[in-house]
Amino acid sequence: MDKNVWRVIERAIRLADRSLPRLGRRPVYGDRLIARMYFWTVAHSQPLCWAVLRSSYSPMMRPQELPSLSQFCRRVKTPRMTAILNRVNELLAGLDESASLAFIDGKALPISESSEDPDARTGRGNGRFSRGYKLHGLADSLGRIRAFRVTPMNEGEPTVAREHLVQHLTKGAVVMADGNYDGKKLYTAVGLQDAFLFTPQKK
Repeated sequence: MDKNVWRVIERAIRLADRSLPRLGRRPVYGDRLIARMYFWTVAHSQPLCWAVLRSSYSPMMRPQELPSLSQFCRRVKTPRMTAILNRVNELLAGLDESASLAFIDGKALPISESSEDPDARTGRGNGRFSRGYKLHGLADSLGRIRAFRVTPMNEGEPTVAREHLVQHLTKGAVVMADGNYDGKKLYTAVGLQDAFLFTPQKK
């Protein structure tokens, strides 16, 4: 991890944390620490269980205390932490700027068939049925990820796009997608954002 890159990430985490209201009592392990652990783990392409090991850190990032794995996983899924992660993405990607051309797509994230992951589901991805998750993303012509969502494999791409992605479109944007997204409800949702969806017809 480059030291200057990590400083940029930490600054974005501080700004995101300050910009969001706090609800209830202050937790033992602050949201800022949880976010730093999460991004440190992602930057090193490691699973969440790696984040709670003291040996995973260096002088650049050295927490005094670490939560248990169950505490860490639970905190990452809280609404405020989700908002912080999304805000960090917005800050780092410069999403305050408008984008006139955008793209929506999904990518299958299959796992081993022998995995006992209780949240994984079976669905179609990469041209076949498999078990795992799916990454749904909204990107622009500059390569910025404007919004994303990870769901079980069986959740439909048009539904996820309609409920979690199109709200991040800028007014007047042209949105390109493949034939999986050809549907009246999604066209209507994009139109309500004053944007324009183009897909191949299913038939």
